Amino acid sequence: MNPTELREQINKLFNEQEIQLLCFDLGFDYENLAGKTKHGKTQSLIQECLRKNRIKHLLVVCRKKRPLWDWTWGGIPMMTGSAQNLDEMFERAVRQSLLADSADELRETLRQLEKVESIDPYYPGLSTQMTRIRQAVAYETMPFRNMPYVMAGIISSIVLVIVVAGFIINANNQNKVYAVIQTAEAATALAAIPPSKIPSPIPTTTPSSTPSPTATNTPTHTPTITPSPTATATFTPFPTGSDNISLDDTQGTARALEPATIFPAPVDSGSSAQLPFVDTDEFVGVLGRNTTGSWLYIRDKNGNEGFVWGEFFEYPGEVNELPVVSPLTADVYYLEGSCSNDVWTRPIFMEGRGGDGRYTYYWNGDHKAGPTSGSTTFNISNDGGAIIGTARIESGGGQVVEQLLYIPAVTCDD
Repeated sequence: MNPTELREQINKLFNEQEIQLLCFDLGFDYENLAGKTKHGKTQSLIQECLRKNRIKHLLVVCRKKRPLWDWTWGGIPMMTGSAQNLDEMFERAVRQSLLADSADELRETLRQLEKVESIDPYYPGLSTQMTRIRQAVAYETMPFRNMPYVMAGIISSIVLVIVVAGFIINANNQNKVYAVIQTAEAATALAAIPPSKIPSPIPTTTPSSTPSPTATNTPTHTPTITPSPTATATFTPFPTGSDNISLDDTQGTARALEPATIFPAPVDSGSSAQLPFVDTDEFVGVLGRNTTGSWLYIRDKNGNEGFVWGEFFEYPGEVNELPVVSPLTADVYYLEGSCSNDVWTRPIFMEGRGGDGRYTYYWNGDHKAGPTSGSTTFNISNDGGAIIGTARIESGGGQVVEQLLYIPAVTCDD
């Protein structure tokens, strides 16, 4: 595909509004691009991408929006295939990295993510996961990483040998001293007796026929041993304290068996913000699960909610009985506008999906509608050029999604 073929394919597959969004995704101002028609704007966009060495980025965005079309450049098929296959590659690599037991297994998952990067360097969450795995590989291969544990084991063994040897030597010495003391005491006692007091041998006499009394055995009291109660393992809930989370709307608690990241969706949805983290032995409130039950939807003690890999947590209840929680997604776009007295107006459409099915809508922080189970449409007006606004949708389940929307001005004819 050459620049001319790329221009024709973009003009064929995208309308003017979608090309404006392409420009926004790539950081270009559609209004400032040369050309007055859609074809002219598209050609100018391709020229800017070539000039700034960003043609690959343009192909990435086009492939995401039209994944079934061939986006080949310079003989190299960079953007072919289904987006679903790429999602499966990413999810499989992330799951394998969470279960990896060695540096070699971590490197293998990193190679899988590098394949994703070669197809789509801006895939949501890719950079975060690759950084995490590289840090894990560096830790696993750190020289003498386990040396403190080895030294501790050696020192413990030496101390144990010294203690046992000392105990044996001490016991032998005590026996020898006790025997010497007994011999000395006997010799002293014998020397203290006068010779005249030493009894002469007693002659042997024939025993009489009178029987000697027989000793009667006196029964002794045998104490009854009461068995101590067997300790029963109990599932400890959240410790009492001011930082406890509210458990009123949860399905119980789960304990982290190892460190775990809280994701906004069963696989990282691509947020560049720092993701919350649950440490080993921390307790979380369980709110639900994904459709397969492999991920738990939880709330930590700081109020963060999201999905965690279920195998990293000990949950005493039945996972399949938990309610299914769907990740919150949003559709936000503008509609055809109108002009009146040099002021243009465009309707904005917002619709939430997933979550708990109840949505509250905000635009630039202002409440527009909800809670409701449906969508909402409202108008925005401006007497100047294009604007960019922030749409925010909150679900009753505590999930939130925000999205920037580029809104071009409506041309007002005099």
